[in-house]
Amino acid sequence: MRRADIIEILDGTHPRVGRGVALAIYGPIVVSAVVIAVETMPNLPAGVGQVLAVAEMVILAIFAVEYLLRLTCAANPLRYAVSFWGIVDFIAIVPAIVFLIPDLATVRALRLLRLLRILKLFKANRALDRIIAAVDKVKAEFLIFLGIAIVALYLAAVGI
Repeated sequence: MRRADIIEILDGTHPRVGRGVALAIYGPIVVSAVVIAVETMPNLPAGVGQVLAVAEMVILAIFAVEYLLRLTCAANPLRYAVSFWGIVDFIAIVPAIVFLIPDLATVRALRLLRLLRILKLFKANRALDRIIAAVDKVKAEFLIFLGIAIVALYLAAVGI
């Protein structure tokens, strides 16, 4: 199988299996969001904690394999690694890997970075590409609107 085919499959654009793989990646992303939310509940039974830990390890394995496949199949691996989506993919796995090291388990704030996995839902969505293209066309107007919004927010904050 060619590298380009693997990238198409992972991006969800392959004609035969792309959609199924994209949906298979969406599942762990949603499960990850649920696991992160459930972990925050106080007084969880030990059994539930163990199930959540196993789910996190499985999700970590899936995202790690995906990241490694993307790196090895990219025409320029370094360029992919420092791209926006490469960083999102990296952040999707690093916080969980950190918790495999017992000495770093106290750095609980890093767990919040796992929430960035939700950004992966937008990766294979072509509608997002169209929105980005549209925003690029009206960049000047968007910046003016943003400036007006910031001034309005400031005035409202001062008024309060």
